[in-house]
Amino acid sequence: MRHTTILLALLTAFFLSSCHNHGHDSHDGHDHASEQHDHEHEGHDHDHDHDGHDHDGHDETAENDTKKQGHDGEIILSEHQAKAVGLQTETVKGMAFQSVIKVSGLLQSGQGDEQTVVAKASGVVRFANKSIAEGSTVSGGQAIASISCHGMQDNDAALNARADYEATKKAFERAAALVKDNVISQREYEQARRDYEAAKAVFTSQAAHFKEQGVTVTSPMSGFIKSRMVAQGDYVTVGQPIAVVTQNRRIQLRADVPATNIAALRGVTAANFRTAGDKTVHSTATLHGRMLSYGRSVTAGSGYVPVTFEFDNIGDFIAGVFADVWLLGANRDNVITVPVEAIMETQGERYVYVQTEKDAYMKRKVTLGQTDGRRTEITSGLAAGDKVVVKGAYDVKLASASAAIPAHNHNH
Repeated sequence: MRHTTILLALLTAFFLSSCHNHGHDSHDGHDHASEQHDHEHEGHDHDHDHDGHDHDGHDETAENDTKKQGHDGEIILSEHQAKAVGLQTETVKGMAFQSVIKVSGLLQSGQGDEQTVVAKASGVVRFANKSIAEGSTVSGGQAIASISCHGMQDNDAALNARADYEATKKAFERAAALVKDNVISQREYEQARRDYEAAKAVFTSQAAHFKEQGVTVTSPMSGFIKSRMVAQGDYVTVGQPIAVVTQNRRIQLRADVPATNIAALRGVTAANFRTAGDKTVHSTATLHGRMLSYGRSVTAGSGYVPVTFEFDNIGDFIAGVFADVWLLGANRDNVITVPVEAIMETQGERYVYVQTEKDAYMKRKVTLGQTDGRRTEITSGLAAGDKVVVKGAYDVKLASASAAIPAHNHNH
């Protein structure tokens, strides 16, 4: 019995010792796995920190040299890019702006600047040289053409004029002798005198321009040939137009204004205009121009009133060219305007680009008012103090639309 008790005690102690060792081993293994996991986690964090370090050390210079889209539609252009495209801004402020009437017009030659060259005899036209064409320059008294009937049935007009002159002269001298002896009446004598004087005038006129090749036609003033009415070898009669010579020193702008704007014409002082095919908007004010007149009634059947300006032809304007015309009237104060080049349009929406930071721009929708061809009134969308892109707006538009632009947040 005693041996049995001792054996049970030993078995119990052995069992308790085994359980204790097993628990301790399990706990140590758990700690070791945890430590390994922590080490791996630290290694992972280390790798993560290393990536972040690369990101923080990334060179922004190359990135800023490309166009990027900022957050909320903000467009980023580096100073280098802005300078390369010639980008310029203007601070918005209220200013004086004239009321405008937009119409169409036509350039015409100024009064007294044109003269028509006419034939002084009947015959065939021979121009002096091949350079006598539309646009060629001529000087006063320069021979433009000659007119001759040599070889034709009517013969040469100058020769006929000489023959008529000599015949009437002899008849007049004979009549003068006969009237003294009362052989002929005073009435017959007066008729002979009139015939002689008429023939003399024609011959003198012809002789002054007569050359071997015929009667010479000269330019009445210096200028250039605006138009040639006949071609080489054409037959003309006395008084028929041959060419038009113009000095083109002054030129006129005729604008046709709808009858509904007649009342506003009283305040018109000048006009801006742009001729067909020209991108530049000119002003009569800077061309020493003035308004000659405007109609007080509507032209029959047209519904328009003519308004005429005259100005110096400094810009080599050509008569006969159509133009867009902005008639400038009374001044309006504190009007917000921008140059027309600053306004962009996409699918009917008008907008400008406003500079929000040194290298950041935002698209701003605007509502337009009147325009004088150079500047446009903004009725909503801008306020005094805004900095608007007035040169290079299209380049900003390209930057915002480029599919190659990577996403980029611009931190403030």
